[in-house]
Amino acid sequence: MTEAGYPEGFEVAYTVRQVGNYPEQCSVVKQQLETSLGITGNIETLPSAAGYSKYGTSRPADNDGDWEISCQGEGMVVFDTDAVYGGVYLKGGTRNYTDWENPLVNDWFERQKVELNADARREINKEAELWMHDFSDNHWVTMQLGQLYWLVHEDIKGFNAPLTVQYGFKHEDIWLDR
Repeated sequence: MTEAGYPEGFEVAYTVRQVGNYPEQCSVVKQQLETSLGITGNIETLPSAAGYSKYGTSRPADNDGDWEISCQGEGMVVFDTDAVYGGVYLKGGTRNYTDWENPLVNDWFERQKVELNADARREINKEAELWMHDFSDNHWVTMQLGQLYWLVHEDIKGFNAPLTVQYGFKHEDIWLDR
């Protein structure tokens, strides 16, 4: 922090939507940044729509936005690498609120999306993953990858655990068999 010009740390505003465990995660992030780096600040908790509206203020070109740090998640609708790139790492992505862009990421995306060899595609995405987790030029810090768990009574028939939350909204093929 001294080398960066902030020997005593600095103050920042945290914005979080009142959804899931985002507020609790944000509280932990705030505490760790304060303890480790001297970064202090308050947490603003907003209803979901108000949070999205606030995040959207940084989307227009040349606009700094009305928020500084967000504790926000990304849920995968499709469990595929394209969903991660498209949601978080490509300009215009649903969770790329600042329209961050990097030519390396664009290149990895373009190469992997047309690669037919699964091992070669995995290598391209592994290279991208290692670079993104280096954080030398990244707008998104991944703190957790959640896994869905389903508790289903043995009398419930026709249930197949979905890969994502969105796949689990239809129940027309589920029945109670006693």
